[in-house]
Amino acid sequence: MKVSIIGCGHGGQALAADLSRRGCEVTLYAPANHPGGIHAIAAAGGIHCSGQINAFVPIAKVTCSIEDTLTDSQYIFITIPSFAYESVFMELLPHIKSGQTIVTLASNFASLIYLRLLMRMKKNKGINMIDVATLPYVCRADHQGKVKIIAIKKTVSAASIPSSSIHEQLSALSAIFPCQLEAFENVLSLGLNLINGLIHPSVTLFNAGRIGNGKKAFYFYRDGITPEIAGIIERLDEERMRIGSSFGFKMFRFLDTIEKYYERRYTSVYQFFCESPSHNALPLCPASLRERYIIQDVPGVLVPWYSLGKVMQIDSLPIHSVINLAGLLNHANYLRDGHNLSRLNLQDKSVEEIMQYINTGEVGQASHQVA
Repeated sequence: MKVSIIGCGHGGQALAADLSRRGCEVTLYAPANHPGGIHAIAAAGGIHCSGQINAFVPIAKVTCSIEDTLTDSQYIFITIPSFAYESVFMELLPHIKSGQTIVTLASNFASLIYLRLLMRMKKNKGINMIDVATLPYVCRADHQGKVKIIAIKKTVSAASIPSSSIHEQLSALSAIFPCQLEAFENVLSLGLNLINGLIHPSVTLFNAGRIGNGKKAFYFYRDGITPEIAGIIERLDEERMRIGSSFGFKMFRFLDTIEKYYERRYTSVYQFFCESPSHNALPLCPASLRERYIIQDVPGVLVPWYSLGKVMQIDSLPIHSVINLAGLLNHANYLRDGHNLSRLNLQDKSVEEIMQYINTGEVGQASHQVA
C-alpha cells in the first residue's frame, strides 16, 4: 500500500518508520526549511528508531517537493501542528485526487477545516476524511533522523466525514494502523472528547516561570503537577463534558480515555501525572511558551470547545480563563485566530444545521455559504 506522510516531527517520523515496517511504501514529506531532520533522513535513507521499535528503518521516498508527495497514495497522513492545517492543506489541495483518504492524527477538528477549504474550491466530492484523536505514539525526535518511541497506545478514537462511513473507513485503515481504532459518531463528538486541551495548556501555564529562558527542562508530568493544578484539569474536564452532553454526544472522562489508551486505571488526575511510566520516561517539557502545548492546543482545542459551548448558551469561565491567560502570555488573540466557529464553517448555523453539516458534509439550504 502506498501512503504519504505530511510532516517530519516526532509523530511523522514515528509513523513513517512504523508503517514502513508494516510493509507500506511510504513517502515522507516536509518543506526544505523544516527543522525536523528531513535532510538527515534523506541522506541516511531512513530513520533510526529506539524504544518500542529498535532498528534502522528504510523509507521508500523522502522529499521536499509537494508535487511528488501524493501521487498514487491511498492514504495521506497529516502529522503537522494544527495551527498549520490551513496553509499546508492549501498547498496539498491541487494535488489531492478523488478516492484518496486524508487521515489527520491529533486531529483538533481538522476535517472541518479541510471541508471548508474543499468546498470553497468545489473539490469536496470523493475525498475521504478521517480525524484520529491523537497520535498512536508517545515519542520524541530530539535528534535529526532519530526517533524514540516510548509507548504505543492500545486504542485511539476516530471519526469521519460523512459520519456514516466511519466503520467502512476504519475497517480498511485497520490493516496498517499501529493500534486499535474506535469509531466515534462524528468529528464534533470526537473533538469534544480530545484530552490534550486539558493537559498541556494548564500544566504549561502554571509552570510558565520555569519554562524556557535557558532554564533546565523538568519532568513535565511528574514535576509540573500539584494537587491544585490537577484540580484545574478536573474542572476543565467537567466543562468539556457539560458542553458535549448538551449536544447529546457520548462523553468520556479524562481518566476513562487514559485507561483506553494505556490499559491502566488511575484513581485521580494527580496520580496519573505522578505515576504514568510512559509520560515520565523523559522530561517531555516544552522549551518555551510558544511551543505546541500552547500554540496548538489552545487555539485548536480550547477555542472550539468554548465556541461550541456558546452555541448551547454555555459560557464556560474556566475554559475562557485558560484561553485568555495563554493569549496574554503570548500576545495573541486565540479566540479570533483559533479554530472558532467561522474557521470550522459552523457560524450562523442552528444546532440542527450543525448536526446535518458534520454528519453529511453538506450545507443545508438554510445555512450560509462557505466563507
